[in-house]
Amino acid sequence: MRIFIHGNSGTPSNFKNIAEREDILLTIAGHGGSKAPAKCDLINLGRLLGEEISGLTVSDIPYQIIAHSLGCNVTVHAIKHLLDTGKSLPEKLTFIAGPLLTKVEQLGELFSSEHSGSIFTQLNPLRKSLERAIILNNLKNDSVNQFIEGFKITDPNFRVRFIDSVSKGEFLNELEIIKEQTIPTYFLLGSKDPFINKENLFEQASQVENINFFLLEGLAHYPHLENPSLLKKTLLALEQEPFHHYKLEVNGKLMEQGN
Repeated sequence: MRIFIHGNSGTPSNFKNIAEREDILLTIAGHGGSKAPAKCDLINLGRLLGEEISGLTVSDIPYQIIAHSLGCNVTVHAIKHLLDTGKSLPEKLTFIAGPLLTKVEQLGELFSSEHSGSIFTQLNPLRKSLERAIILNNLKNDSVNQFIEGFKITDPNFRVRFIDSVSKGEFLNELEIIKEQTIPTYFLLGSKDPFINKENLFEQASQVENINFFLLEGLAHYPHLENPSLLKKTLLALEQEPFHHYKLEVNGKLMEQGN
């Protein structure tokens, strides 16, 4: 069983061209037309998602989680909740464009200086910032509509409350959680992602034996919207390939090694 988790100001429908009929697409609190919780910190969001996952899964049925961007962070916190409550954990994780949070003083290292990334932190993102993000992420036709729709049906209070909680350090060390649980984890990153600090993500992948990194050449922050057929093929290939950790080094050769 596969469970998909969308990103900040996204919707489950973002995966409509990726998911199979039997897959499950979940909604992060405050998204998809739902009201943002009073507490939008990752610990609370992870608890809510963890409760939903535990209600869907049976202990003897294996499942995996495929998450995008913020969905990756919420998923890691959900795993901690599942662990603390004695529930079954996923057998595999696939994180798309999702660097893991570690310490509040290291937040600036995770993301690029691209100014349109502010759309994920603002009550009402500027139209010109949304338009720039669309261009930088090579979104066209239906993918543009899905992108815009996600922002329209997300409670804008979510973005403000969430970024406020992160700035206060209200989150767990996600890299340590993944390392301790030894769940096979794939990092997928578009080579043209405008929002993520690629070198930092490479470094995270190189530190943990149960993380494997793959670079999606030519794609940006929304590969499931930009080129769903390619991402679908990539996920299928990962299903068929035994997990191997590739020791990465932070240097100019990483982009060649990580695909």
